Amino acid sequence: MAETALDEQAVVEVAATADEANDKDDATGEEPTHKQSALININAEGLPQASVQCFCLLGDDRLLAGCSGAKNEIRVFDDQGTYVESFDLPVAPEAINIAPDGTILAAGEGELLRLSADGKVLATAESPHAAAIRDAKEEVRKQTIEQHQEQANMLPQMLEAYDSAMKELEKQIAQLEEQGEDGKDQLRASKEMMESYKQAKEQMKEEYGDNAKELTEEQVEEMVTSAIQYKLKVASISSDGEAVFVACGMPAGYGYAVWKLTPDFTDGKEIVSGLSGCCGQMDVQANADGVFVAENSRKRVRRFDPEGESVCDWGKASEGIDGFGSCCNPMNLAFGANGSVYTAEDTTGRIKRYSNDGKLLSVVGAADVVPGCKKVSIGVDSTGDRVYMLDITRNNVAVLSRVNPDPKEPLANATSASGNFLLKLFGLE
Repeated sequence: MAETALDEQAVVEVAATADEANDKDDATGEEPTHKQSALININAEGLPQASVQCFCLLGDDRLLAGCSGAKNEIRVFDDQGTYVESFDLPVAPEAINIAPDGTILAAGEGELLRLSADGKVLATAESPHAAAIRDAKEEVRKQTIEQHQEQANMLPQMLEAYDSAMKELEKQIAQLEEQGEDGKDQLRASKEMMESYKQAKEQMKEEYGDNAKELTEEQVEEMVTSAIQYKLKVASISSDGEAVFVACGMPAGYGYAVWKLTPDFTDGKEIVSGLSGCCGQMDVQANADGVFVAENSRKRVRRFDPEGESVCDWGKASEGIDGFGSCCNPMNLAFGANGSVYTAEDTTGRIKRYSNDGKLLSVVGAADVVPGCKKVSIGVDSTGDRVYMLDITRNNVAVLSRVNPDPKEPLANATSASGNFLLKLFGLE
C-alpha cells in the first residue's frame, strides 16, 4: 500500500498555531482562517501514473479522485491522505460527487453513473444533453468551420500576444533565478507556465497556419466529430437528494446549460441555459438551499431554485477580496457547515467562504497551484478544519488546515486596510 502523502510535521505545526489562534476572541475574518499544510499525491508511491480529473469527499472525509490513464478509475484516500483502494470505471471520469444518501455520482464521455460507497455500479445512463448534441450536428458543423476561419484570421495577433507574454515571463524567470531558494516555488510555476505557452503557440501555428487555412471535407468531418466529443463532456454533477443536476455545454454555440433529472437519471429537462463559462468549466453544486452555479466568465455565483428560477447572485470582477479576479472566476464551489458556500479561484488558488445569499464570511486562504485557467475543485471536511483544492497540473490535492477560528460576523468592509493585507498575501497589490 502507498505511504501517506500528508506532511505530518506541517500538520502538527499548523494545529499548534490554530490552538493559539482559537484562544483569541476578536476574530473578524479579515485574516485567512486556513493555511496550506500538506499535499495528497494522487500518484503516490506504488501507484501507476494517472491524470487526476476531479475529486470529492465522502461523508467520513475519505477523498475520491477521478483518474484516467492506463485505466479509468476512482482512487480512494483516507482522511490522512493514505491510499486505500481503487474503483474501476467504464468511462474516463470528468466529474464526481457524493449524493446525500452516500452514493457516488460520476460522469464522463456523455455517460452518467451512480456507484455504491464501495464502488459497485448501481445505475448508468446517457447524459440528457447527448441526444440534443447529435441532433444539432449541422449547426455544430457550421459553427466549427466559422470558428476555424476566425482563429486563422486572428493567428498573427495571437502569436504576437504569446510572444509578448513569454518575453515578460523570461524577465520574471531571470529575476527569480537571482533570488535562489527564496523564489524557487514561484520560479517553478513560471517555468511551467512558459512551457505551456510554448506548446500552445506551436499548436496554434499547426492548426491555423497557412497550410491549414483551406480545410478538406475529411478535416471538417474530423473537426466536427471532435467538437461533438468535446460537447459531450459533463462539467459537473451533483444532487440535492430529490434530483440530479448536470452541467454541460449547449448543443450549439458556446454557452452552458443545467439539466435536472430524477435520481435514476430519467426525465431529463433543461432548467437553466445561456451560462457563460471558460476552459470547459461550469461547476454546479446542489443542496437543500438550491442549485449554485460558478458562472466563471461573468465573475459571479448564481443561486437557483430546483426548477431553475433565479434566487440571487453575487460577485464582480475585482482583484481584491470583495470580488473575483484573474481570467475567469470563481471556477469551483463547495458547501460547508450551515449551508455556507466556498468559492475557488484558479490562478491565485484563493478560497473564500460566503453565506448562501452572498455575504462574505471569511477568506479561507490560498493553495499553491500552478497558475492558469482550469478546474480547481474544492472540498470541505466535516469539521471545516480542513479544506482541499485540486491542482490538476501536478496531479495532487492541496490541504489547507485551520489556523484561525471562523469569524463571528461577515466581513463588513472587504476593502479596508486589513483587506490590503490580504491583497499582499495573495500577491495582488
